[in-house]
Order: sequence, then C-alpha cells, then structure tokens
Amino acid sequence: MKKQIQNFKKNTRYEILSPDLVWENFDGIIKNTGERDGVRLYLDNGKSIDATLDHRFYENFSEKVAKDFNIGDRIDGINEEFHIIKNIENIKIKDVYDIFNSESHKILCNNSISSHQCDEFAFVHPNKAEAFWTSIQPILSTGGSCIITSTPKSDEDQFAQIWKGAINNTDEFGNPRDNDLGINDFYAVKVPWWEHPERDELWAKPFRESLGPARFAQEFECEFVTDDETLINPLTLSRMQGVNPEFYTGTVRWFKEPEPNKTYIAALDPCVGTGYDYAAIQVYELPNMTQVAEWQHNQTAPRQQVAQLMKILFFIDQTLRDDPQQMGDPEIFWTIENNGLGEAILQIIEDTGEERFPGSFVSEKKRKGQSRRFRKGLNTDNRKKLSACARAKSLIESDRMTIKSNQLIKELKTFVSVENSFRSKSGSHDDLVSAMLLCIRMLDVVLGWSNHTGDLREFIDEDELFSDEDMPMPVVI
Repeated sequence: MKKQIQNFKKNTRYEILSPDLVWENFDGIIKNTGERDGVRLYLDNGKSIDATLDHRFYENFSEKVAKDFNIGDRIDGINEEFHIIKNIENIKIKDVYDIFNSESHKILCNNSISSHQCDEFAFVHPNKAEAFWTSIQPILSTGGSCIITSTPKSDEDQFAQIWKGAINNTDEFGNPRDNDLGINDFYAVKVPWWEHPERDELWAKPFRESLGPARFAQEFECEFVTDDETLINPLTLSRMQGVNPEFYTGTVRWFKEPEPNKTYIAALDPCVGTGYDYAAIQVYELPNMTQVAEWQHNQTAPRQQVAQLMKILFFIDQTLRDDPQQMGDPEIFWTIENNGLGEAILQIIEDTGEERFPGSFVSEKKRKGQSRRFRKGLNTDNRKKLSACARAKSLIESDRMTIKSNQLIKELKTFVSVENSFRSKSGSHDDLVSAMLLCIRMLDVVLGWSNHTGDLREFIDEDELFSDEDMPMPVVI
C-alpha cells in the first residue's frame, strides 16, 4: 500500500553488509528509546548478541523471534552456515536501533549472525505504529504520498485498519470508487505466494510443514493471523466473527433476547472508574453457552457499576416472567470479582440489599480451616485464572461457546501469554475477557444447581471442569 514521505531524510551515504556478504543500500536507522526486556544469546564461536524479545533471526532459513530460542538451537549465519546457542541470559536493553528497509531485508550482525531488519509496519509496536500514523497525517493531507508494505499480523492493529480502509473501495451505492481507491484513498495490493509463476504446491509444502498452518497463512498467504502466543488458537481467532447488537437497554449491548426456560449467568469485573481500566459485565445463556449481552465503561463509579448489574438482572428476570412459556422462577446466577476494589463493591451490594438482586449470588466456598474473613464473590489468583483460561480455550476452540461481541473478540486477539499467565498486550485491555472468565468459573456451581444440568453436560466435559481437585467449589449465597 504507498511509503515515500515528504520531509523524510533518506540515507544515501552508507551501505550495510548482508548475510550473503553483499553491501546493500538501506533507508535509515530508527532509534527506539526506553528500557525493554531482551536476551543475550551466547554462541559456539565465542560471540554473543543482544536482542529484544521480539527481534527476528533465522533458524533453518525460517524466521524465529529471539524469545523462542532455546539452548542447543541453531541460528543461521553467513550463507548456509549456522551456529549453536550455548547459553541464554535475560537482560534489559536501554535503547534499540533498527535498520530500516535494506534491499534484502536481512543484515549481518557481529560478522556472523543473519538478522531480520525493521521493514514491516504490522510488526512495529502498536503504540509506536499509531503514533507514527498520526504524526504523518498532516503531510498526507497536503499532498504527501505513502507506500506501506508488510506481512499482515493481527487484524486489529494499525496496519490492518489501513488495509481494511483500502479494500473498502465502493461508494454508498455499491459502485467502485475512482481508480478503485479505498475510503482512505489507499490502493490495496495483495500478493500471495501462488502469484509467483515458478511456485506451486510442491514448492509450498515444506514451508507449510515447517511453519505450521497459522504462520504459513500469515507469511505466505497474506492472511491476518497473529503470531503472538494468544490464549485462543490464531486460526480460530481469524475465523471468529462478531455481530451487531440486536438492541440496547441504555448502554448495554444485547445480542439476543432472553428465552424462557434457559439459565443465565452474569459477572461483573469492576474498576475504579477514573478513565483507564474498564468495568465490564458479561452475560451468557445456558446450556448452549451463548453470549447474550455485555457492558463496559471506564468512567462509571463503582456504585453505578453495581446498579448496572442490577438493571441487567432485572431485565432478564422480568423478560422471562412475562413470557407465558416460562416454567417456574427464572434461573439466574451472578457474581463479582472481589479482588482489590471488590471490598467496596461488596459493601455497595450489602447497602443496596443483596435480596433485591434477582437470582443467586455465587461465591467461593470457604476452605476447611480457613481463618480469614469470608468474602462473597469470586477471588482471582493466578492458579484460578489459568484454570479458567484453559476451560475458555477448550470451549471456544471446540465451538461449545458462542461469542458474538466484536469488542470481546478484539480483546481475545491481544490476550497473550506473559510469563506464567495470560493478560492483554501493552496498550490493550482485557476487562471483557476477565468478566467472561468469571462466567466460566461459575459453570461449576451451575452444574450443581441448575435444572439444565443434563443439557449443560452435553456441551461441557465433566473432567474438564473438575480436573483441579484442589480448587474450591463456588457456592450460592
């Protein structure tokens, strides 16, 4: 898509050495200031190299990020030579310099290592990509031009938004716009591997086998499949499509109306309400594990968050009671996360009167011998979070859980492995995911109390739910 920017000072004085021992032109050097996590790779030739965790080297001619290398792995060097990694040390790197747009997109590091250089917009840090794109808008609006070339990554990043605008090339009547330009005045060009006249399936097979289907789809087929270590399989994420809400009650998005004789679970993940993290509420219908509604806001005070949860519960309860096909009282289960701000939320619920909330309040079961004061709601530590993440992954990837929210799908695409847990990438949010995980943790208690237990077990493997014998069962208060 178009990068020649007016007022950009391109390097015309220096050349850089490639792994093929050829001196090449390059456009310039980008300096990224600030401290970042990195690794120092010690090689069998006595040399070492420092790199950020996401810097790309080569192993067997395939790209591999620095954080994925292990001791004993090979790393490509000059021509077809390679070196063995003898040791790896975690380090901090203060400033990072990236070579921009060399001719072969590879550079020689430390006279021995083949390294990928910075040239692909989709792989720039999200905050930097957004800041860069914002900064060049005045130039583009006054006649500047821009060419962007990149392998696609996540379909939610800045490059993806530009691409979506470029392929949206019809007017309000469905007719092609002038010169097939997109609504952002970019022209989209897609070049998958099969466009090359000398490449066929026999050529592609070894790459497909070595890279795996997700990475091959990204690198060779121009598909927007993330290569981050997301909780949900990247190919599953690429297939997930949200829908527009059917209706709203205030600011609550409803994806379907509550149906008689179904069970409903709702969970509130609270926030301070000062404009950064979001408070989030998720609602699911059982036994088919379908998302029914969601709400989020980052400037709603805790008392109003509880009021919003109460309104949602009343709407479900009243809708079902007004339906002549509803048999008996509606089955509604609800909970909150009681970590941190949870104490204040619990006090608000007590002041409001728990008995005024439709449905049953789900809480942790008090452990035998527990001396701490019992707190209602669900407490989330890392072990419980990982257990809920494992269940969510299994349910979503096996199509036993239906997610309808575009916002939730967007958060799942940036919900990644970090150390020994999962959380949102820097610059993203995971509050809707957190509320969803609370709903999944409630499934245990619903299996014990709901009239639809038999139907629910058709969707959820019992072994999957009760695999952690040390996990306390939630209880209904």
